Amino acid sequence: MNTLMVNTSALKGIEPAMENKKTVSLCMIVKDEDWILDRCLNSVTDIVDEIIIGDTGSSDNSKEIAARYNAQVFDIPWEDDFSKARNLTLEKASCDWILLLDADEIFNREDSEVFLNLLGDEKYDGYHFTLLNYFNEENTKEYSVHYAFRLLRNTGEYYFEGRIHEQINKKGGRFDASLFTLADVTLFHYGYTEKAVEKKQKHTRNMPLLKKQLADNPSDPYFLFNIANEYMAQGEINKALDYYLKSYEKKALTQAYFPHIFYRIILCCMTMKNSVKALAFAAEGLAYYPECTDFEYLRGCIYQSSHRHLLAISSFKRCLSMGEAPTRFRFTGGCGTYKAYLSLGDIYTEEEVYLSAVDCYAKSLQYKESPGCTISLGKALSHLYTDDFLLFDQLMSYLPYADYGEKLLHAVHILTETRLYKSAQTILEQSNLFSEWKGDYLFLTGKLSFYLHEYEKAVSAFLAFFEEKLSLSALACYKDEVPSYFFLSLLFHDTLHLDKLYGFFSSLTDKRKNTCFLIASYLLPESFPEGYASSFDYSFFYTVFEILLKSEGMSASGKLLPGIPKLFILDAYTKLGEIYAAQGYYEEAAASILQSVKEYNYIDKDSAWRLGSCL
Repeated sequence: MNTLMVNTSALKGIEPAMENKKTVSLCMIVKDEDWILDRCLNSVTDIVDEIIIGDTGSSDNSKEIAARYNAQVFDIPWEDDFSKARNLTLEKASCDWILLLDADEIFNREDSEVFLNLLGDEKYDGYHFTLLNYFNEENTKEYSVHYAFRLLRNTGEYYFEGRIHEQINKKGGRFDASLFTLADVTLFHYGYTEKAVEKKQKHTRNMPLLKKQLADNPSDPYFLFNIANEYMAQGEINKALDYYLKSYEKKALTQAYFPHIFYRIILCCMTMKNSVKALAFAAEGLAYYPECTDFEYLRGCIYQSSHRHLLAISSFKRCLSMGEAPTRFRFTGGCGTYKAYLSLGDIYTEEEVYLSAVDCYAKSLQYKESPGCTISLGKALSHLYTDDFLLFDQLMSYLPYADYGEKLLHAVHILTETRLYKSAQTILEQSNLFSEWKGDYLFLTGKLSFYLHEYEKAVSAFLAFFEEKLSLSALACYKDEVPSYFFLSLLFHDTLHLDKLYGFFSSLTDKRKNTCFLIASYLLPESFPEGYASSFDYSFFYTVFEILLKSEGMSASGKLLPGIPKLFILDAYTKLGEIYAAQGYYEEAAASILQSVKEYNYIDKDSAWRLGSCL
């Protein structure tokens, strides 16, 4: 009989390693989070050993979702104090470490190995993670950055304090900040998306808690900073700046949030068109934090908005030489890479230096995180190549898509957006892409036919798209345009397909149906009398408005302007300003943004930048 000989010395360390495996408790506070809780829990199911959820009064399916993950769920009476609730969950944690997540945060699974390695490090008792704050679930290339405390060693000595934006502390007042650091772990945060804000009504909930907290400690720089953030989120820029400055005066330079104060003050000053003060704080911020590329990028934006292009170019080139800021000094992505290239491309385009513009846009496209500038690239190239088909060849050489069909579809779409409709239509019809990319092909056929006023052809293309239940592949980011073009093609057809139009309406949500009738009542009042509704699909309205602006200019889109007050939405005029500016209607953009200030006393930071560049 053969005996298997085992070298036992080779096994040394294996059993102890298994014994020393650190465990993790996930502790959460939850209320009515069924819209995203499953995604959150699923993202960490492989890295945690127990799940503890304190429910503060859910009336949806949150508890049922938690139960599917074998979570320990218990009820917590809500007392307007996040720390109290958080501490109750900590008391139930039995593992070595505690992972602290909000339900609208998704763990980046690519960081799992980094996360697990943290558990064996004896140097620290806690870690902050990087949060990427998305404002649109479908556009994950545009985000802001902040840092939050998310991993705690479970020694039983730590607790949270503060009604809101709670902070970690140690019993007995022996807190040692050197035991806490920033880890290279990322969470995707969806709490600022339109869906989340509408559902959770964060601003309504947060402000009373922040005011109570500040009343208890009126000179605390962190509390001043937090209430300033809330005012800024609500568009009350004057109040926000006042509180940021009060926090700034405390000069808490060693605190992790202090660089954020500089960043927010600069944004407030830009919004209030105080470029002198904004530049002063950008310079001071760079003096304190010379690695912060984001401050230099904002300085470039200030110069760009005031048409001081040589200084702006110098700033953006400096951003590229600095590269992306270290994680602790980064507030948004791309300031040292693709955003700087995009800004340079826009300046060179405005200065009609098209070769340099093309070079910058092409370099921006090399970054996968870039939101894309293919339309801008196409418009710059169109000034260099007057022959449409030579322009098409150049586009094909620049576009960063491996698949030929995908590249061609994007090139045709760019030609469409640069208003070279006939050439785009010819190239598409000769492409032989119908069978392989049917959804994209029909979308482009319908879109081109609409702009060429071939409404019968457009209607046929979109009918086929919907009847065959197709979808977009290469051009998936434009999927929201499909129903808008179909609706307008039906509406503008010479014989007015009322049967098909009402059939289209029957498939819509109430909000979108209301929006279609509102639009139709202004474009074709003889066929669609004005009705009354209180809820609308704002995104659909804006998409239709932009299509009309591109197709017919102010003559058609202007007919919808009387409908804006009926939308009952705070940012309607700033959104129109964004659309006008994107299509080159700068006077109208400025007027629309100023109308927002006049009617609603509302302006956001992007609109402030836009206003500065349009005036």
